Amino acid sequence: MSRALKYAWKDEKMRFIKSVIQDDLVHELAPENIEFGENGDDMTAVFRHESGSELVLRFGERFTLSFDRWRGDYLLTDDEYERLIWDIKDIVRGNAFAVSVMAGKNLFISYLTRGELNSAEDFIEDDPLECAGLRKTGAVIECVYYDNTRNKKFVLEKEQ
Repeated sequence: MSRALKYAWKDEKMRFIKSVIQDDLVHELAPENIEFGENGDDMTAVFRHESGSELVLRFGERFTLSFDRWRGDYLLTDDEYERLIWDIKDIVRGNAFAVSVMAGKNLFISYLTRGELNSAEDFIEDDPLECAGLRKTGAVIECVYYDNTRNKKFVLEKEQ
């Protein structure tokens, strides 16, 4: 669990302090390579792996975490902040990965998971009703890890 999060009150709305978030990320994720930037009221933290992968955190009106094609939004609350830190740690440590499902050139779904996928059928069996249309269109399912060592790609062939 991260250090106690400090926050300030402004206009009766909780605002997280950018410098505290920056210190917290460095403390929680050392020795990761993190580059920080600011654009007006927004802050960006980019985690870069030597493999070329990037995990991007944007902080403005909310936290937005981006990895591969997956995007996750987190509210500016202590609980959501703890979940954000947990997700970042799991991604950079290889315990979580992004799953993207492409139907042709269209992104069908993208999500972060910690459960292993070993085939296209593993994905389909998770929610057969929602995924039934993918058998008609065909799909490419990609599992992307931060260090790229266990990346996988499964092709669901279009049914005739």
